[in-house]
Amino acid sequence: MTTLRLALTGFLCLGILCCCSTTKERKPADAPDTAGSASSGTATGTLSSLPADFSCRVGFGGGITGLWSGYTLEADGTVLSWEGRIAGLDPQPAGQIPTEAVQRLWQLVQDRQFMTLRSDTRGNMTYMIEVTAGGRTHTAWWSAEARPAKPDLNRTLTELRSSLLDVLSRAGSEQH
Repeated sequence: MTTLRLALTGFLCLGILCCCSTTKERKPADAPDTAGSASSGTATGTLSSLPADFSCRVGFGGGITGLWSGYTLEADGTVLSWEGRIAGLDPQPAGQIPTEAVQRLWQLVQDRQFMTLRSDTRGNMTYMIEVTAGGRTHTAWWSAEARPAKPDLNRTLTELRSSLLDVLSRAGSEQH
């Protein structure tokens, strides 16, 4: 697990230094938007309600081995870790985070308007975030190797990924 954390940290740092992306529309323009207002909740301190079907998958993969690794967060605070040829395959229990932390992560996803961000750039090493909420699943892919067409988009995705991983990677260690 320590090797996985070191690898995640290393690739996160690489992603921050070399972030990049292009965008590609993946959902029809008339698809429902569950992102909410960028400032709803943060300014007043009131959090929006957590959708019952909320889940979040954060990972990276590719390279010479083609392996993926990362975490999945479920609405009840269950954190699963996974590693393999397919993102999210064969998840293993990694810990639990409090309901309040899940709520804060959902608010962060909304504040960053993740469900409206479009990014589908894959490279040698590819990062991904997938969120399900309100019956809709949205996935963003980006790579550190390509030149960014929209650097602000990559910066937003990389910062969101970092914030999510900061909480999810500690889930198991907080139980001991």
